[in-house]
Amino acid sequence: MSKIVNEENLETGKNIGIDDFVLLNAGEKTKIGDNSCIHSGSRVIGGGSLVIGNNAVVTYNCVLVTGYPEITSHMSSRIPVEQKDTVRGTIVIGDEAFVGSNSVIMPDTQIGEGAVVAAMSYVDSDVPDWTVRYPDGSTKRRPKLAGYE
Repeated sequence: MSKIVNEENLETGKNIGIDDFVLLNAGEKTKIGDNSCIHSGSRVIGGGSLVIGNNAVVTYNCVLVTGYPEITSHMSSRIPVEQKDTVRGTIVIGDEAFVGSNSVIMPDTQIGEGAVVAAMSYVDSDVPDWTVRYPDGSTKRRPKLAGYE
């Protein structure tokens, strides 16, 4: 069973999938497009915003961080959020994008249309459209799918 926090801020398209064992904090706003899915063990945390396009996949055990406490703030999750200096942002995952297992995506990051984040990557900057980003930060172009030329 998945757990959704701030469900009133969640907007979903048609035929989406949220697997069991997903923690999704819909935060300020979360939108999941048609035919997109978040697989088992993944977490959306931080209370910011998330936009996932159509036909996109967040695979197993990923962490999408839409917010975090500043280093000058209390770190304990037991301290009320109102008493913390919190950084919040937006993660955008484009149409046909793929986030590989065990990856971490930080706030204010855009994963472009058709982009692939390879498994076990840490991403804190944008990944261009139709690009594969590897865990070491290197990139390679990905061929566009038919209909996206």
